[in-house]
Amino acid sequence: MKFRTWTPTGEPGQYSQKELPGPPNFTIYMSIWVVLVVALEKLQTVAGHALKTYSRRIAKLVELWPECWHIIYQADDLVWAEEMELIRAQLGTRAAARDPPLLWDLQNAWPAAFHNAATKEDFWRKHVTEPANRWLARGKPGLPQCVLPD
Repeated sequence: MKFRTWTPTGEPGQYSQKELPGPPNFTIYMSIWVVLVVALEKLQTVAGHALKTYSRRIAKLVELWPECWHIIYQADDLVWAEEMELIRAQLGTRAAARDPPLLWDLQNAWPAAFHNAATKEDFWRKHVTEPANRWLARGKPGLPQCVLPD
């Protein structure tokens, strides 16, 4: 599976189109998400409420910026690739300092990590809200425009 994304070229207001691995839309993403949820719950790794909080975050972003799936998915991918383990480690440090975060469990930190990732407003603002607003304000540059025949 691949999705299309538009990235700044370095020239003012210019974007180039690229295809990257990943679900092409939110509907397919949610189909994959359901499989992941079942697997994580069967393994008793992450509780359902933490997963719901995270999936609601993604769904809300899609509702706010439906044309910006490429930006939303790249932020989601960044959470999984780089942020989630960092968040888990930071929450562990907080718990060790006698300031346990919401949903903290010493034996299983992942529910707290998912919840924290979903509610990390500064991350979502930096990686979705601001890029989506810029891309839309510039008229979705790089996206092929529909041309009606004469």
